[in-house]
Amino acid sequence: MSQSVRRTLVILLLAVPIAAGAAVYWWTSRTAGLPQPGSAEYEQATRYFHRGLAGLQVGLLDGAIEDFTRATTIAAGEPAIWANLGLTHLRLGAFDAAMPAVARAAELAKHAARPVIAYCARGQRSRMAASSLAKAGFSEIYHLNGGIDAWRAAGLPLERG
Repeated sequence: MSQSVRRTLVILLLAVPIAAGAAVYWWTSRTAGLPQPGSAEYEQATRYFHRGLAGLQVGLLDGAIEDFTRATTIAAGEPAIWANLGLTHLRLGAFDAAMPAVARAAELAKHAARPVIAYCARGQRSRMAASSLAKAGFSEIYHLNGGIDAWRAAGLPLERG
């Protein structure tokens, strides 16, 4: 088996489960990484995503790449969009173009499921950061009300590490 055939098989064996996992993740947490539901951006991102899926299914791959790329500019934190963009590139045989999208999908899916604690000195900046993290697809976000100053004022332990 030649090196290029082996490389193609490895990429496909990695990309298909990632794309399927990202699609399942998207289905179970539909708004993760997306703009606010009901907003014009949300409608636009979902329209591009579904149009890209339709193009991918019927073999209109250039149009699907265009639609998925547009969707990534609107909802950059959504792993399903990136996974399908990578899958479309793979179907075209554009392995080098596929790898960044597949890697981004895997990274987003991995990190979005991990809990995040947002804090700052007084809690104002971390509240905005928590909102941005939610828009980027993180699902378990904790905000420290009042920030580190309130934590210290309550006499709670603080450790640097």
